[in-house]
Amino acid sequence: MKRTIFIIFIFLLLLSSCKKNPEVFDLKYNNVSIVEEGLKINIIVNINEEEQKNINYIGMIFGENDDNLSEENTLNNVEINFNALISKYEFIITDIKEEYFNIDFIIKTYVIFKDNNIKYFDTNYIGNLYNLSNNIDLYFPKYIRAYVANKVLKIINLSVNFQEYTIDSLNEDYLADIITDYNYVTITITINEDYFLINDFTFIINDNIIEQNKLDINKTTITYRIEDPNWSDYY
Repeated sequence: MKRTIFIIFIFLLLLSSCKKNPEVFDLKYNNVSIVEEGLKINIIVNINEEEQKNINYIGMIFGENDDNLSEENTLNNVEINFNALISKYEFIITDIKEEYFNIDFIIKTYVIFKDNNIKYFDTNYIGNLYNLSNNIDLYFPKYIRAYVANKVLKIINLSVNFQEYTIDSLNEDYLADIITDYNYVTITITINEDYFLINDFTFIINDNIIEQNKLDINKTTITYRIEDPNWSDYY
């Protein structure tokens, strides 16, 4: 009886020891989403205690879905300090190029040890920015959807006859209108439905770039109001 109890005690002791320091090195991608700044990734890591002691950083690389992707040929990578006291990390990958908006991408996660050696987790994440952007009413996901649909508007270019108060838009993506009360001329641009005007668009009248601080910009309209040039210099 005593021998049986002793064996059970040893077994429980060994089991307890394994639980305290399991030989694991894995992670879970808890949430991947498009936010205003870029691609946000939340992960939960599970790393054995022995390896935790020697880790300096945890990082991610982003690129086209390719098994050969590494930190040496990645499009984007982010690294943050590793903390053995936490298991949840959040990364945001920014400055993603437009040509990657509608291709399958892969995210690989790794740690950097104190001796500068790198070790990758076996679990990767594969996704598509366009698919992730659906139904999100923020600038960046809206830009992704418009780019894929070829409906991004970067330049408003107008030819205006201020003497006859006529206007021609040099693009079919928007409508232009001009009115005057003979004191002020008001030019109104209406962006066609489904087109997306980027924040840093260029506004041109008769080959002259007009600064954005001179414009009244709404969601789908741009208004430019100046003194009537028939009475004053409009530039």
